[in-house]
Amino acid sequence: MPDLGIWVTPHPVAGKSGDILRQEAQAAMGDIIHALTRPREKEAKQTAKEIKTISIEGADLFDATEKFNRYCLKERWSDGLPLLPPTREKVDWILTGTDRAPDEVVVQARPSGRAVTVEAIAVNAFMAGALPAYMPVIITALEAWDQTPFGWGSVTTTSPAAPLIVVKGPIAKQLDINSKSNAAGYGWRANTVIGRAIELIFKTVGGAIPGITDMSIAGDARTITSTVVAENEDALNDIGWPTHTESQGFSKEANVLTIGPAFWGFEEIWIKADSAEELLRCLIWEVSTKVREGIMGWGGGLLLLMCPEHAKMLAQGGWTREKVTNYFATTLPKRWCFPKGQLRDVYKAAYPRAPKDLKELPDDILLSGYSADPKDYLIFVVGGAGNESQSWRVWRWTPPYDPGFVTREIKVPKNWDKIVEQSQIQTMPMPKLPW
Repeated sequence: MPDLGIWVTPHPVAGKSGDILRQEAQAAMGDIIHALTRPREKEAKQTAKEIKTISIEGADLFDATEKFNRYCLKERWSDGLPLLPPTREKVDWILTGTDRAPDEVVVQARPSGRAVTVEAIAVNAFMAGALPAYMPVIITALEAWDQTPFGWGSVTTTSPAAPLIVVKGPIAKQLDINSKSNAAGYGWRANTVIGRAIELIFKTVGGAIPGITDMSIAGDARTITSTVVAENEDALNDIGWPTHTESQGFSKEANVLTIGPAFWGFEEIWIKADSAEELLRCLIWEVSTKVREGIMGWGGGLLLLMCPEHAKMLAQGGWTREKVTNYFATTLPKRWCFPKGQLRDVYKAAYPRAPKDLKELPDDILLSGYSADPKDYLIFVVGGAGNESQSWRVWRWTPPYDPGFVTREIKVPKNWDKIVEQSQIQTMPMPKLPW
């Protein structure tokens, strides 16, 4: 709905009396009527046409760049880190990474409803520090993000949330997207910049502004660069597991990404086990114990960034990726995650969207916050040497309770090899796994 009129409600709403809420609603009626009756079709079409050009001068390059960054901060476009000035020449250079028309609308950003054109993506990509070859991944990530059930909602929610993106296929090595040690951390241009470009689009086009349209209470550093990793295909080849996307029907050589909103960061799972069965028991104990410490979504799933050593132990024990997800789906829902005798009060107070019949449940029931559907459990083999995996909570939102992550093939231009060559991608060496 690109022409949708938006009115921002005073925040927060929870905890206010009916009288106060009534007064706020009555005070807003004029703004609401204006938003509903204002002709916006012409305005929406204009935003998809041409990027506005601004002129900034300085005593030298550094001075002009500093003034540009101050301007972006004032306009609420910046993520707080220095941005590269997107001159016409540099934006045209980034556009060589795609064969799609600059004025093509890729998605409608939220909460603004404004059009995200290919050119707008190039502008933000350059400001973030991108190379032309990153464009197909950034474009595909935005298209897939637009299909997630709560993608745009996670940009403005009160919870700490940011996209988690896993890339698979030859493109991961071509762009040097890290899949090994510190994959979700620093040191790799592609991992950092691809996520930062997406986050900048949320701000510059989507209109995400802290405290105004982005209502995250304490926030999260991941909203600067998201989390971008590649699946460690070298480790997968060693242990004999197919990639996640192969299990979904994509070919081994397909370039594919999976994206979705990751909430509340992750839990580190350190396990040194002697067998696959012991490792699985420990995994179940770890994730069910950590969920028991807090109130989580109803019927949620789990995303694991599984370290290669854990994946190898499971593979050697005869466990496939599908067998592991089935094991989670049949075991975790039986684990209770709320104290006996406190279920109704704790759950109702912390999670107001509880099922309507919750009040009819006895105090001593064993209630789980985990899904019984294997599709809600995603496993990606990521990382280097060591015995530490990461669990990311997947929150299922509304019926039919989609797990919230979307997988989409990355289409590269016909002259892809030339684009990669001209991007002059610097490959960072990584040590091999101990085995």
